[in-house]
Amino acid sequence: GDCACTSSTSCVGFQGVILKLEDKLQPYRQTGVLYSTTSPFNFTGPLAPLQSGYYNASANAMVLGLQFFAGAPEDEVNTAVQTALDAAVELTSGDFKVFVTGRTAARLAGTAEAGKLIGMTDGIGTCFIVVFFAWQVGSWRLALIPVV
Repeated sequence: GDCACTSSTSCVGFQGVILKLEDKLQPYRQTGVLYSTTSPFNFTGPLAPLQSGYYNASANAMVLGLQFFAGAPEDEVNTAVQTALDAAVELTSGDFKVFVTGRTAARLAGTAEAGKLIGMTDGIGTCFIVVFFAWQVGSWRLALIPVV
């Protein structure tokens, strides 16, 4: 489809991408993990002026908001966000790029990049880093100052 957006109402290609992404996330919507999706195409009639809040003319980009249920088990949310990350890679084509952002997406992508050994983004390696720092500096007092 045509993914060259010129306004919030003329981006047919983007609407196709949203539909494909929503289709891939449908199992999570059915279980309640995915609470809602919000895009410019949700706003019609008197709410149509709100569409412009989801279109960035200078970046030639549109935004889709995914809201996950805060009470859902963390592993289910992680799986749903990972599905969105995988779908973003699959739906990226040519000059049209799809990104998933947010805390959970950044943590999952960061853990995949850094690996579980260090676990920089989710704090798994923090104890190892503190011990290593104290050993290198030769002072537990200096290592514990940031804690105080």
